[in-house]
Amino acid sequence: MKSGTDFSFFWDQYLREKQRTILFILGIGFDPRMCFGLKIITDSSAPKICDCISIKSKEGPNFRAKLHEKNLNNNMIEFENLLKKCNNHYPKEITKWTVDKRPKGDIEAKEIIKNFSELSKYSDIIVDISALPKIIYFPLIAKILTLIEEAKMNGSSTSSPAFHVIVSENVEYDRCINEQILNCDPFFMRGFISNLESEALEHLPKIWIPILGENKEEHLNNIHKIIAPDEVWPVLPSSSIDPRRSDKLLLMYRDFFFDKLNIEPRNIIYASEQNPFDLYRQIHRVFHYKNEALKPLGGFKIIISPLSSKLLSIGALLAAYELKQKNVGIIHIEPQDYIVKEITDTIKPNLFSLLLVGD
Repeated sequence: MKSGTDFSFFWDQYLREKQRTILFILGIGFDPRMCFGLKIITDSSAPKICDCISIKSKEGPNFRAKLHEKNLNNNMIEFENLLKKCNNHYPKEITKWTVDKRPKGDIEAKEIIKNFSELSKYSDIIVDISALPKIIYFPLIAKILTLIEEAKMNGSSTSSPAFHVIVSENVEYDRCINEQILNCDPFFMRGFISNLESEALEHLPKIWIPILGENKEEHLNNIHKIIAPDEVWPVLPSSSIDPRRSDKLLLMYRDFFFDKLNIEPRNIIYASEQNPFDLYRQIHRVFHYKNEALKPLGGFKIIISPLSSKLLSIGALLAAYELKQKNVGIIHIEPQDYIVKEITDTIKPNLFSLLLVGD
């Protein structure tokens, strides 16, 4: 993982090392961080060939497009200028909701990349999740990982591409964009369900790991009603840029966790706010600990709710991806709209680059 000034230095050196053929995947949206990653890649003077897949989400009826029109138009002006430095552009559109208002974006996201041959002609695959919703980038990243792994297992004569995930991260940005879930029902993310909904395993103890961010009281209540967990292991960000952020989150959710659920303080997990690999390890630690403790009962289920930043959600994604055959999965609530406060120029984003596959 590289971030801050190391981000630019890494990509400058990496692109100069040899000529790269890059497939860059990003979301089209109102988030002002949409183009930051692509700009650094395309602005590099190192020799490269860059193709781009842009993913536009077709939102549901409750999405107030006019509220976000100005930000979207600003992003599109910059994006179209950056496309002039790309070789090919493949625009895609995903419908996030069915007619009866059920989420289906995770199903369509898995079809963005259909087979390994679409990846094998590139030296590097980059997915920038800065303007992508979780319902799209969770299954998309899992699909790419699966295709690369299957090609290696099948002894593909074609060398596998390196796979990078980029995110423009700033907690202050996230606080300015509030999700409106409008009584949406939680759902198990496709590709991360495993046997979680199997009636044959209904008797197994359920362990819930909510990864906490600000203003998620309604999310927590709705998910808790659906899954009725036997144990709760909330994740708090520590270390954090704001050293008191964990304390503030504990105060924010004190009634829910301590008065309503009566959780054990020793169940609280602390994971670094800016290191998703730390959260990845912590979830593995809980899994192996409970695996030993609950083996006499025939097993257990772990259900993860990524309710925090996109950067931390990558740690949850990787852990759930590796453990999905062992009754570990993701439950999610997809927002139908957003309230965006004005983001001042004093709030500076921090770019992170994570190498998931490759040398």
